[in-house]
Amino acid sequence: LWAGWGISRIGKRWFSVRAGHFAALMWLTCQGYFLMCLDVRTDLLLTSCVLLSVWQFDRMLTEGSAKNGMAAGFFTGLAMLAKGPLGLILPGILTFINLAQAKKWTILLQAKTWIWLPILILVLIPMSVGLYQQFGNEGLYFFYWKQSFGRITGENEWRNAAGPFFLTQNLLWAVLPWLFSFLAALSRFVLDLRKLKAQFFQSRQFLLLMGILIPLVVLSRSHYQLPHYIFVVLPFVCLFTSSYLDTFLKSAEGSALGKISVGFSILVVLAAIFVEFWVLSSNRWEFRVTWICWLMVVLYYLFSEKLYRQEMVKIVLIPAVAGIWVNGMLNASFYPALLEFQPSRNLAKWFELEQIVDPKLYVYRYGASHSLDFYSGRTNLVLYEPKDIQATQAEYLISNQDGFRELVLAGKKLKVLRVYPEYPVQFLSLPFLNPSTRSQQVRQIILLKVIM
Repeated sequence: LWAGWGISRIGKRWFSVRAGHFAALMWLTCQGYFLMCLDVRTDLLLTSCVLLSVWQFDRMLTEGSAKNGMAAGFFTGLAMLAKGPLGLILPGILTFINLAQAKKWTILLQAKTWIWLPILILVLIPMSVGLYQQFGNEGLYFFYWKQSFGRITGENEWRNAAGPFFLTQNLLWAVLPWLFSFLAALSRFVLDLRKLKAQFFQSRQFLLLMGILIPLVVLSRSHYQLPHYIFVVLPFVCLFTSSYLDTFLKSAEGSALGKISVGFSILVVLAAIFVEFWVLSSNRWEFRVTWICWLMVVLYYLFSEKLYRQEMVKIVLIPAVAGIWVNGMLNASFYPALLEFQPSRNLAKWFELEQIVDPKLYVYRYGASHSLDFYSGRTNLVLYEPKDIQATQAEYLISNQDGFRELVLAGKKLKVLRVYPEYPVQFLSLPFLNPSTRSQQVRQIILLKVIM
């Protein structure tokens, strides 16, 4: 939310009040933002703090205020705590380009310009001391170099061969429902290059485009990539797109963009209804009635003759409402139903309901479960041989069908307490989403009591 405020302030400073509001709305309703808030990772902190750092550095350059420099150092430090040196490099590159555009090189000779540096160091000291105490110089080297740059140089052993266009592909869905507005803005920028000529490098759009392309190129060279790595550019995508809002509202291409945006919004709403009633949901009718009624009321107003004639409604409001409404369904119905196929929470809850405190619980064969550790509040060790059960005096076991069959053949006396469906929920597939083939994709996790 605070990053949304920062985006609106940058948009207001660089373009217009309306562009700032539109950029903030894009940020708060894009698919990447919803997923960052659900699947909490350090990239949410990195993205937000990089944006806030860029905002405060820009204010420092234009207003010459030391307090803005201190805030910039603070947010840059938080960004580095989240993701290492990337938190410094990204705002550093954008601030350097911003400085070059303004041609205010003399500001670098002023002492107050560098107030951000000691603040940054102060923020990093506690963690750096902790790393050194635990791991020595290797801890500092890992954090400040190997963890980030080692993935590019090959020093870091993590590899998944994602390919050079992996992050570009993920950026396309992360900006939904604003993908078409973003593509239209890119097209307009390319068309305007001839007009801009020498002014091309002086435009704010060029600055924002560098904030998108540089991280995209650098991160795409990493040997290990995940979809959320590219979320750091989302604020700059929002600002870049919003800078063309006034152009869209006053041109023929804006009319076409409005029709495309409305058409796409209708499709995703229909897809969400299909998912809720025919694919996977929590089957809560009180939610469904509220959800559908809210949609009907909003549609009645948005598609009224007076409002619908306005391009602002088609380009901005309808996609935003569609994004909020669809993710409301996902959050309230689809994800809770999906997590029923991650049995760790239900397993931990069973012990809580049975009032079994600190059980001698072990996982047999099928592998460690971090989510089970989280929900049970303890580390659950993995056993690999039937003889390990007696050696550890295990009272309860969690295993799959193969492990259960192996223990029975080994002569172990076991009582089946619960059977839970399991599917790796982070790897959704069409066969799983299809109700008629889902049972073939789901395996069983069994809670067993050892009978001595």
